[in-house]
Amino acid sequence: MATTDNDWRVRDASVLALGFFDKAQRGSVLQAVLKRLGDEQINVRRSAALSLGRLGQGSPGVHEALRAIQEDSDELLRLNVFLALQKLGKTEAGDLPRILDALQSPAPPTAEMATEILSARVNDFSQVLKPQLLLLLENPSQDTVARTLNILKSLTDIDESLTQQLARNLPSMDQTNRINTMKLLSRIDDSGNLVVPVCAECLKDSDPILIKEGLICAMKYRQSFEQHISLIIPLLNHEDEETKLLAVSLIRSTCKNATSCISPLTKLLKDPSSRVRLSAVSTLGRLGGSSDDALEALSETLKHQDQQLRISCVSALRMIGKQNTAKVVPVLEKALANQTDQRTQRIIASAIKELKGINTAK
Repeated sequence: MATTDNDWRVRDASVLALGFFDKAQRGSVLQAVLKRLGDEQINVRRSAALSLGRLGQGSPGVHEALRAIQEDSDELLRLNVFLALQKLGKTEAGDLPRILDALQSPAPPTAEMATEILSARVNDFSQVLKPQLLLLLENPSQDTVARTLNILKSLTDIDESLTQQLARNLPSMDQTNRINTMKLLSRIDDSGNLVVPVCAECLKDSDPILIKEGLICAMKYRQSFEQHISLIIPLLNHEDEETKLLAVSLIRSTCKNATSCISPLTKLLKDPSSRVRLSAVSTLGRLGGSSDDALEALSETLKHQDQQLRISCVSALRMIGKQNTAKVVPVLEKALANQTDQRTQRIIASAIKELKGINTAK
């Protein structure tokens, strides 16, 4: 049988393959795998432990055999045993300290396996694990912090102390961990009381990726972001197109004090990106009101060579005109007189007719 081959690599491959046998066949292979827990080669013993985690559910003697080698001097074998016990539903509170130690291991395979085990069992032992995970968030190793965050993603009972700790530790984290923390907080913080200040801090950062993630996160809490509008406005001049688009979108859904937003938005009507220009036009239509700056900028943009942009300007002016017909109709009439594109002419004429009808109805 291959599990007794003289070449340890053959034994190892055989033991691993047996771990994937169908449950109906496991009786014939279980004993062969159990014997390999005593193999002279450490790789074979590690593989046997993993395979027993897949094969041993409900089989007498497997749990006991695994417990018998859990104190082995080989760290990875010990973790394979704990992983197998976890798959068998046999993890105990007494196992956690050693698994938490492994989580902080500088060896990636060891730490990753500990992460897998704790992620699977964090809700079963939440009262024991939460205080330990809080401490690990302060660990100087960003790899350990990253793995702790991965475990917390699986935790269903996240209380205020944990969310506050996440927010407090954010400044000391690297880019990836800050982004993952923000995403985790946004998943559990419905009110935004904790995550909105975190988003605001990200907008102050010089890291373009962090800024973008901060804007994406802020969109979820846009109704609570008005107090931070001063942090968004400078981002309208950001060199990254996506960042500018996110900033415009956030202003469109957040800004209540339109005066502070109009001037920087009008400057975007000359942006090199057509997407940014169109987004700025749409936002001015929503916020422009009776602003002379907005009307003048939109009027000038009606002369742009981009037909889609001109049509969007008409839509924006139509929106503003519903609140201020007297100012908008003359702007549209002047544009109609100077317009040579027939499609744009028709759309402008339709807008004028609609707004005059509104004025008559009043």
